[in-house]
Amino acid sequence: MKNLYLKAGNTQDVFNNLKDSLKGTLLSDNNEFKLALESDIARGNIEGITFPEGMTFMQFDMVFSDDVRMSMELSNKSPIFFTYCSEGNFQHSYGVQGERKSLKKNYTGIFKSSTNVNNILYFEKNVPTKFSVIGIPTKNTHNKQNDVLIKKLQNTFFNNNKDCLHINLQIIKISQEIEKFNSMKQIGMGRNLLKNSILENILEMEIEQYSNSFSDLSQAVRAFKVKKIAEIKGASNLITNFLFELSTTKFFRKVNGFLILIRVEKQRI
Repeated sequence: MKNLYLKAGNTQDVFNNLKDSLKGTLLSDNNEFKLALESDIARGNIEGITFPEGMTFMQFDMVFSDDVRMSMELSNKSPIFFTYCSEGNFQHSYGVQGERKSLKKNYTGIFKSSTNVNNILYFEKNVPTKFSVIGIPTKNTHNKQNDVLIKKLQNTFFNNNKDCLHINLQIIKISQEIEKFNSMKQIGMGRNLLKNSILENILEMEIEQYSNSFSDLSQAVRAFKVKKIAEIKGASNLITNFLFELSTTKFFRKVNGFLILIRVEKQRI
């Protein structure tokens, strides 16, 4: 197995690290990066773009010639990553000893880390893999333009201090938005503004989807609890009525008559 280690840093640092680790050729211009891979380690392309607001989009389209374990150092900005697999599959764990979870074609993985444990990705050799990643820092950011969006992300996905990976079936509309992002032909500042807007729309859809799913789950749990409480109350009422019946004079008369009948039968015998 080939072990790769990516240090924490900005997008330029990440691509330089990938270039050195995978022996690729890197081109960069206006915060856009293209890394061509044709080595004994990997073949394919990695592309990315970073925005002044701090959001980053990266797309991986590659195949490794050996099993690979890629360890990614966590920055102090508590980033959250939305990962969309469109071909192949790979695994993720928090730390080497953490539980591995698979991200397959047409599935979305939401990675958020609240500790300093590295994110680790596992790739199988000779398996073509294609996936896109939207990353955005949620702490220690100096740009205020994304304050509202970041606050929503924090309230939605950072309601506890645990490292967490959510895996769900990919939303079709988000897949369409990623295709729109990749096929955009505009040039200049307007192009980057449109691309940034598409990514923000995708994150808004993820927030809405997660919030709705959590609300549906809460409603299901509440309904289950109500049903169980009703069942318990029904059983309690049954027992109460039975005990009340036992305590009535009528019941004791029935029991007493039954005992007298038994004694009479014994005397006959």
